[in-house]
Amino acid sequence: MNITTILQISDPHGIIITVVSVLVVFVCLAILHISYGLIGKIICWYAEWSAKKDGTTIPTTKGQNSPHDEESYMITIRRKGKNETIKAHKSAIMMQDRPKKETAISNHIVSPLYGNILAVNVKIGDKVKAGQTVAVLEAMKMENEILAEAEGTVTVISVQKDDHVVLGDHILTIE
Repeated sequence: MNITTILQISDPHGIIITVVSVLVVFVCLAILHISYGLIGKIICWYAEWSAKKDGTTIPTTKGQNSPHDEESYMITIRRKGKNETIKAHKSAIMMQDRPKKETAISNHIVSPLYGNILAVNVKIGDKVKAGQTVAVLEAMKMENEILAEAEGTVTVISVQKDDHVVLGDHILTIE
């Protein structure tokens, strides 16, 4: 009994083609992995070089580094009323600190992500219920519904369709 009988392949050239195809896929994945790492290092180097040139500083989050990966950070975000912790690569957060426009009052709805406003589903004076979709935000090619956290009346709307928002930008107020 030979291998072609075990695999039930009548053409022995089919085995060779299959093995070569799998090897090509693995080589391509290895090249992509290496190039991703190199691109990340180039981005980090350029950010550090331009910061030195401009005399600015790059924000750091000491104490949050993983002991196994010097270029990653643990970030906690609040999404749909729950705290989620994610691991982010250093090149993904190489941006200058920007003052947040949010306030401590819970009736202010702020942007949970960087992105573009696709729709504002309410008007000033509309009554909303907790959990109702008040706006839709496109971030990373995904549509994210922004929900009202409390019941009330919309008193302020700070954005309109096609506006670009960053993390913490005020979207609307419910009282």
